Amino acid sequence: MFFDIVDTALLTAADEIRLAVAIEAGVTAERALMDGSLCCDVAAADLELIAELGRAARDEFFMGNLRMVANLALTWADRAGVSAEELFQEGCVGLGRAIQRWDWRRGYRFSSLAWPMVEAEISHAAMRRCGAIEASVFRLRSAFELRRAREQLETLLGHEVTVTELAGYLGRDVRTVAATVELSAPDRLSDDLMALLPDPAGECPPDELHAEVLRGLDELPPQEAALLRCSFGIGQPAMTRAATADRLGLSVSTTRRLELKALSRLRRLLLSAEAA
Repeated sequence: MFFDIVDTALLTAADEIRLAVAIEAGVTAERALMDGSLCCDVAAADLELIAELGRAARDEFFMGNLRMVANLALTWADRAGVSAEELFQEGCVGLGRAIQRWDWRRGYRFSSLAWPMVEAEISHAAMRRCGAIEASVFRLRSAFELRRAREQLETLLGHEVTVTELAGYLGRDVRTVAATVELSAPDRLSDDLMALLPDPAGECPPDELHAEVLRGLDELPPQEAALLRCSFGIGQPAMTRAATADRLGLSVSTTRRLELKALSRLRRLLLSAEAA
């Protein structure tokens, strides 16, 4: 879990400048060593030491800002219902880019540049469901906003809303909303893995489930496993999302988000087992 590596001390403004200067010196030394153009009275051994100190400073700078990445990953994971670990990895990419672009001479803190860059990387990954949906960022952002509105309306009404109800609530064209809902549909198991689960109509009896799926369910958190068993009728009659929410003591929108997380987690478990 990434939570184990973010318990590091926050960097002060002086720390940021000190590390940035060391990083710049290290980069300059590396270039001089690569080009072989030692235009100053600095020995190659000294340049290698400066380059090594620069790499160490970059690692320290990177580790000192991982808590920011983790906070943003957790926030967007809760909003979009995707894996926080995957979003954390995407955020680390944005953090690396921010370190490369930050100019300490301009007098502002590193977080002023890094926060929006990291959040942009994480939010785009969240809206794309980590690559599961291919569309423009504008369409994905519209889909995300529509999904949030749908969850709010379901919480208000206490039941799963239809596209017509959602369109009326937002004052938008039904066909436009329907197309966006299709784009923002929760990421579910891929077809080959989904076939291992019984459908909600109960046409596939539970005793035909693949053993790996049952083992994967046993590895899920109890609440997520119970939710999937209710939704897909595993070992019991299938239930609607509203009935499942009532049984688990949750709202319909929360049940939707938990189902998405549970399916995503189960998919990763099954793919890991298949790879092994």
